[in-house]
Order: sequence, then structure tokens, then C-alpha cells
Amino acid sequence: MSWQPLPPESMEGAYGGTGDPYMQGMHQPQVHTEESAGHSFLAPTTKENEELQRRRAEHVESAEHIAPQQKFQMYGRSGRVTESNLREHFHLPLSEVAKKFGMCSTAFKKLCRKQGVMQWPYRTLRSLEKKMASLRAEQKFTNDDNAIEEQIAKLKAKREAF
Repeated sequence: MSWQPLPPESMEGAYGGTGDPYMQGMHQPQVHTEESAGHSFLAPTTKENEELQRRRAEHVESAEHIAPQQKFQMYGRSGRVTESNLREHFHLPLSEVAKKFGMCSTAFKKLCRKQGVMQWPYRTLRSLEKKMASLRAEQKFTNDDNAIEEQIAKLKAKREAF
């Protein structure tokens, strides 16, 4: 069974008048069917092909004024992100680093997990820095420098582990 276009007279009266009101005044393309291996299909005429080619050429010409987009280095898609690249950015929040790499935060998290970073360490590192700063401030007012130095050394070791 093949699809055949409706003859114009069958469209009259469908919406109370001379055809579909949306189609009034619009040019109906000339359509003819071709038989190919027992199947019929609609094929545009050569006039329609010429019109399509002309419109495509106009579209391409009209797009020449559009400035080319900046090409950001897409680390995530190309697999150029290494663990060392990630380590350089541990001092920044995940959302900022994801923007820097040109990715959404969810995709960036997946990339990090593939590289072995299960949780972004920014908050942990920030917490360690705050503890070390408070211990240094406390150290100024106490006489027990050795105990505080040991605690600071432990915190530095934790920070270096990241």
C-alpha cells in the first residue's frame, strides 16, 4: 500500500470552505511519485531541488557574519586530563575547575572518579588549612610549642597526602 496525496477537491469543505485555512495562499509544492522496486515514494521536482539548493546557499552565505566560537581545550572529551592536572586545581572548588575544563560539574565528577579522585578534596584541604592557622594562632599564646608543632606537622602530612 502506498501513500498518495489527496486530490485538491477532497480537501474542500473540510473546514467549511475552500480547504484548510492554514494552507490558503501558500504554495503547494509539485509532487510526483516514482516507482522503485515496487514501492512508490514522493520525490521533489527539479524546480524544487533548485529552490532548496538556492536556499541552502543563501543560508550559508548569511552565516558568514557570525564570529567563530572560541575553541576551548576540552580535557574531558579527549582524555587529556591526568591525575597531576587535577592535583594542580585541588585548591579550587569543583564548580570552578569544571568550568575551567569546559564541562558541567556532573561530567567532571565522573572524569575525576575515572582518574582515581573519588571525592573533590577542596573542602578537606580548606579545613586542614583553617586548623593549622588556628593552631599557629594558639601557639603564640601558649608555652607548649612542642605539642602544637606536632599537631601542625600531622595536619601538614594529611594535606600532603592529597
